[in-house]
Amino acid sequence: MKLTKKNNSRQKSTKKQIRTSENNKIKNFLKKNRSNNKCPYTMDLLKNGSKSLNSAGLRISELGSQIKEDYGQLFFYDLVDNSMRVPHWHSDGDEIGLVLNGKIRVTIWNGNKKDKHVFTAEEMGSWFIPKGTLHCLENFSTEKTRFLVSYNNPNAADRDFLDAWSSLPNEILSASTNLSDEEVTIIKKQQLKNRLSKYEPTTNLASKKIINSPFSSNMSSLKPIYKTELGEIRRITNKNAPKMKNMAWQKTIIKPGSLRLPHWYTNVNVILYVHKGKAYVSLLDSIGDGGLEKMYYFTINEGSIIALPAGFFHSILNISNDDLEYYEAIISNDLNETTNLNEITLLGGIQALSSDVASGALGISVEQATKLHNSKELEYIVKF
Repeated sequence: MKLTKKNNSRQKSTKKQIRTSENNKIKNFLKKNRSNNKCPYTMDLLKNGSKSLNSAGLRISELGSQIKEDYGQLFFYDLVDNSMRVPHWHSDGDEIGLVLNGKIRVTIWNGNKKDKHVFTAEEMGSWFIPKGTLHCLENFSTEKTRFLVSYNNPNAADRDFLDAWSSLPNEILSASTNLSDEEVTIIKKQQLKNRLSKYEPTTNLASKKIINSPFSSNMSSLKPIYKTELGEIRRITNKNAPKMKNMAWQKTIIKPGSLRLPHWYTNVNVILYVHKGKAYVSLLDSIGDGGLEKMYYFTINEGSIIALPAGFFHSILNISNDDLEYYEAIISNDLNETTNLNEITLLGGIQALSSDVASGALGISVEQATKLHNSKELEYIVKF
């Protein structure tokens, strides 16, 4: 027993030494590589986003102009129990959602009486809602429910029933709803622009059975596309949710002292949201040639978002003592491109070229280029 205690003590001491060494390496790196400029592709959504707050909960939105991108938008929601994102539709954008904690009951109806979908998205559950489709999001639990929503347009154009009612003369409303002029006037006075609302459910929501849908999937039930002691990556696409088009979700966890390999996507745009942790990011934009490209170095933490257009070269290093957890809303113009992302890394790109081309491009010998070609291919996350 004494020997076992000594061995355990030695193991703990060794692990502590390793962690201290790793922390010192990160500290030294940050001293030499400080954030050098303000990056227009990132912002703290939770601090600087547009906030809508009432008794039903909180909505924080990126206004579509706060970060430098022209392809999408991302919102954060925090709903209390017995509350909902009121029924609405988007005239200019498809929507994907992801539950961070709690449960959401999703109702989708596109006008076809036989094509109504009602299902529950639990923690790590997702949904996809096509442009112009009427939908409602209800807190399906007895506690606060937090979720993300992203669109493939920087102006998704919210439209709800109060918007529709206020746009019409009373006479037309009466003729099209069988309500009296007095009843129509009462509803018209409710023009509060209230995106979130409390309500009294007629059934016990928490006891209702969960119904699956081709518009939905759950990250927790999917096999990771990558998983090691350094972290993991999971992805929801139209492969898992058949109705999902042009958009997808990706979840990444990076362990302390680990690095998401420097890379770029060739076929998709991304809006990245940090759920937990802190990281150091390097980002090379693609304004054009002639020396106009700019390199940004900055830190991100809980609530940060980053716009990553296709072709933007970037790396993400976990600089905290806790896991880094972030979500990427993937936006594409092609139906199938979100299923298999085309990702190019430094080593992968060089290994795709011939040794003589790599030699000329990097200014190294053919022997050194050959060594790069023969080195082991690196996967997604590496030890820093």
